[in-house]
Amino acid sequence: MSGSGGVFVADSGNDRIVKMNRAGVRRQILGKRGGGQVEFRNPRGVTVEPGGAIFIADTGNYRIQRLYPSGAYQTEWGSQGTGVGYFRNPNGVTIDGSGDL
Repeated sequence: MSGSGGVFVADSGNDRIVKMNRAGVRRQILGKRGGGQVEFRNPRGVTVEPGGAIFIADTGNYRIQRLYPSGAYQTEWGSQGTGVGYFRNPNGVTIDGSGDL
């Protein structure tokens, strides 16, 4: 849930993130299928930090994307692999209580 009360849904089958208001009305669609910025392949997790940044577990692209509150691309982490800084099908993302990134 965002600070404004919006609900974010990882719409995996449609390769996008959907933001809805508390009544379930769609307010914003983020992304499309692909491997570029704000493009997803089977996203499985989404969370919002207190400042409004959006984090997406982009499962099929083996990365985590961070978007500005507007939905614009900010940065990303990871690629396919097993070492430090690599992922194999990330399925969730959350922010720790301190907000320390």
